[in-house]
Amino acid sequence: MALIIFFVLFISVFLFYHLYYKRQKLPPGPVPLPFLGNLLQIHRGGNAEDVFLQWRRQFGPIYTFWMGQIPVVCVAEYGKIVDTFVRDGETYAGRYTMPFEHVFRGEDIHGVISSSGERWREQRRFALHVLRDFGLGKNLMQDRIMLELGAMFGKIDAKSGSIDEVNLPGLIDVAVGSIINNLMFGYRFEGDKEREFWDIKHTLDEHVRSFGNPITMIWLSLFWAWGHWTSLEKKCLCVMLKKFGGLLHSLPHQLDKAFNYSGRAGKFSLEDRHIRDYPFHDCVPLIGMFESLGLKSRFLASPSLSVVSSSVAGEYGTLRSN
Repeated sequence: MALIIFFVLFISVFLFYHLYYKRQKLPPGPVPLPFLGNLLQIHRGGNAEDVFLQWRRQFGPIYTFWMGQIPVVCVAEYGKIVDTFVRDGETYAGRYTMPFEHVFRGEDIHGVISSSGERWREQRRFALHVLRDFGLGKNLMQDRIMLELGAMFGKIDAKSGSIDEVNLPGLIDVAVGSIINNLMFGYRFEGDKEREFWDIKHTLDEHVRSFGNPITMIWLSLFWAWGHWTSLEKKCLCVMLKKFGGLLHSLPHQLDKAFNYSGRAGKFSLEDRHIRDYPFHDCVPLIGMFESLGLKSRFLASPSLSVVSSSVAGEYGTLRSN
C-alpha cells in the first residue's frame, strides 16, 4: 500500500513540475511532454514553419516552446523583434550555452552566433565597422555577383540546344556559394572545385537533419548527465569531421599566413585589395581594422580552425533552404 501511495505521489509531483511549475514564469505556449518537450509536435507537423505560425496564432507574438528540457522563448512579430533585439539589444547580448558545446569547441567559445557578453559586443562592433566600409552596395560585391551570374547563364546557354534538363536550383546554389566563398577564401566553385561545394553542402545537410531528430535533441539536452562521448558517438563524429578535414585544415594555415604577412598588418588599407601574392587577399585589409579597433588580441589569437569552421558552416547553411 505504501509503495502505491509513493508511486502516485511521485507521478503527481513529476507531472506538476513538468506541466505547470517549470512553465509558470515563462510566456504561454504549447504544453511540453516530459523530456521530449514539444519536439514531437514539431516533428509530426512536417514543416516546422507551419507549426510555429500555428503557435503564434494560438498563443500570441511571444510564446515558449521546449526543445527537450530546454525552454525557448520565441518572439514572432517584427515590431517586437525590433523593440527587443535592436533597440534594447544590450539586454539580450547573452547566449545560452548548451552543455555539449564545450565538448565540441572547448571552454573558450568563439563566433558571433555562440559567443556572449563582452566578446560578442566586440565582434558585433567589428562586424558593423566592416559592413560600413565594405558596404554591400559597393562595386566589389556587384562585380562578384555579376561574375557569377555570367557563369550561371553561360551554363544555361550551353544546354539550350540539348535535351538535358537544366537544374536551375543547383546552378543558383553554386552561384551563391561561389560569391560567398570568393569573398571569404579567394576562389570560386568552378571546374573540379564544384565537387567540393556539393560534398560540403551534402555533409551539412546530413548534420542538420540529424540535429533535427527529436532523439538527438533529447540526448543533447541530457548530455550533462554523462558528459562524455561513447565509442559509437566518437566514431560517428569522426566520420563527419573527416569530410571537412582537407578543407578546414588547409585554410587556417593560409589564414595565419595572411594575418602575419611580413608584419605589415596595420599598414594595409582598402586600396591594397588588388595585391594577390598572398592568400586571403580580401582578408588582409581587415587586419588593420582589427588593430585600429583594439581587437587584435581577441580576434587574431583565436583558434583559426574554430573561426574557419564557423564561417564555412554559416556559408553553406545559407544555401540549405534551396
